[in-house]
Amino acid sequence: MNKLMFWTVFTVATIGSVSSSCPATCTCPVGPITCPPGVSAVPDGCGCCKTCAAQLNNDCDPSRPCDHHKGLECNYGNDVARTRGVCRGKRGQCLIR
Repeated sequence: MNKLMFWTVFTVATIGSVSSSCPATCTCPVGPITCPPGVSAVPDGCGCCKTCAAQLNNDCDPSRPCDHHKGLECNYGNDVARTRGVCRGKRGQCLIR
């Protein structure tokens, strides 16, 4: 298998696994999203709608991502299906509060 074919298959497989839980058609709330002060509005895991970002120690999942502006990422621990995690600081970064 040549390199181009490998990367094409790898990319398609990766996109398929990320979008498998996403809706075929996005349905977002009408009007702008209002988040509490200090909480970022970020795209959901499907890239459909803006959502209020989960904060430090909050539950997170693909539909409710962590606040990457504050150096947070969803830590899935032992959840190999990546269905539910907890927002934690990225390794090697300082958290902004």
